[in-house]
Amino acid sequence: MFGIGNTIGAGIFALIGLGSKYAGPSLFLSFLFCGLVSSTTALIYSELSAKMPSSGSSYSYVYSTFGELPGWIVGWNLNLRYGITAGALSRAWTSYFVGLLGAIGITLPKVLYSIQIYKFDASIMSVLFIIICTIIMNMGAQSSNIFNYSITVGKLVTIVLIVIVGLTYFDINNFEPFIIEESGGILGTIQGGALTFLAYLGFDFITTLSQEAKNPKKDLPRSILLTVGICTFIYCIMSFSLAGVARLDKLQADTAIALAFEIVGNKWMVFIIYFSAFFGLTAATFAPLMSQPRILKAYADDGLFFKIFSKINPKTQVPTEGSVYICIFVCLVCFFFSLEEMSKTISLSILLSYSVTNAACIAQRFREETTKVSKYEVYIWSFFVLALAFSFSVSLSWSIYITTSLGSLTLILMIQLMLIPQISIPKETFRCPFVPTIPCIGMIGNFMLCCQMDYMTWVYYFIFNAIGICFYVGYGYRNSKLNRSQIGQNSKSINY
Repeated sequence: MFGIGNTIGAGIFALIGLGSKYAGPSLFLSFLFCGLVSSTTALIYSELSAKMPSSGSSYSYVYSTFGELPGWIVGWNLNLRYGITAGALSRAWTSYFVGLLGAIGITLPKVLYSIQIYKFDASIMSVLFIIICTIIMNMGAQSSNIFNYSITVGKLVTIVLIVIVGLTYFDINNFEPFIIEESGGILGTIQGGALTFLAYLGFDFITTLSQEAKNPKKDLPRSILLTVGICTFIYCIMSFSLAGVARLDKLQADTAIALAFEIVGNKWMVFIIYFSAFFGLTAATFAPLMSQPRILKAYADDGLFFKIFSKINPKTQVPTEGSVYICIFVCLVCFFFSLEEMSKTISLSILLSYSVTNAACIAQRFREETTKVSKYEVYIWSFFVLALAFSFSVSLSWSIYITTSLGSLTLILMIQLMLIPQISIPKETFRCPFVPTIPCIGMIGNFMLCCQMDYMTWVYYFIFNAIGICFYVGYGYRNSKLNRSQIGQNSKSINY
């Protein structure tokens, strides 16, 4: 319920209008493609979470597999996407809250939700919302989960109603044109998926709560796979139904669902959607706010981040001090940046982190011991680089000779990985089927979506990671437990 609650809130109410700008009525195909790509990564997460239960999620998996620096980079990106996700959802929440009050005849002063500061459209209300969520979260995981569960049940009931009523207004003419040529044709559909990939962030939130699960080796894989499957079905049927109600690509992105029913004159449905989105986005915002302090705690426990983030409130079992600093960061983000700007950056960060995690799963299959490097891992990284290059060649329409050559080399490397003998996994532990085929397909799918981002999104991504690497060199490397233990062992060897 935790994963479904935060995932559906983001995908349906915040991102469906944004994706429709590029995909148009074919958005349900975008969600289907993203669901298939997410399913491959969900299988990987299921195996790794059963093998290595940890609140650090991808960070812990990559750290244990490839070492400290790759783990740091992935974890740094986790912090980027969790923090900015909360900011993006708070912006969408503000739009729907203003719309909800407007539906009942209450008009808020514009200064509360939209202030022009230079080139930024700032939002005070989004900041206040993040502060309130942080206060509720610090009451403890149990109280937060009860709140999330109650909202999720009501939201799912409302979604069923939206689909049914939407089908009664269904007009096949709204599907013409089905593919928007101005957005690049079928690439526009893929781009719509790239921008809405944030909608599938929920399943890996689940792994950050592994230490609170009663039986993580069974509960986590089941929860992850169910979350992806159920959410994909809901996204597809919801976007298909709404595409028949109105042309969402012509409407304001963040409140497109409500505006679609406003066009057909169903005022009571408009109110229900605003009401449901308000509570749905409330539940969704809790997930990244709950997860990010735990990611930073895993960092701090390894000596890679400030010690203050490793402190846990003994009464609530929540990293209170860390959550306060996270709140400040998220408030700054949601105050200045728009939903679309944040969504692009988050999606790129998610997709690349998932790809490294997929590579970690393959590497673990070649290792007798978790931390012992296999000689075959050079093939994994070679595939990683070639698959990314192949995806760029397809998306940017490079020469057919270059694309064919890169595709052939990528396929040869995947076959080579399939021929390498793997270690056995205990029957009681979840095992991803068809490794390395599924992780490799997942990486290619992730890269195809990554390559739909504009160059400025890549620039922001590399700048953020450059800052992270500088922090690692300046603080994390010198203070990490792994580095200190290695220095200690070397000192003993010299003294001997």
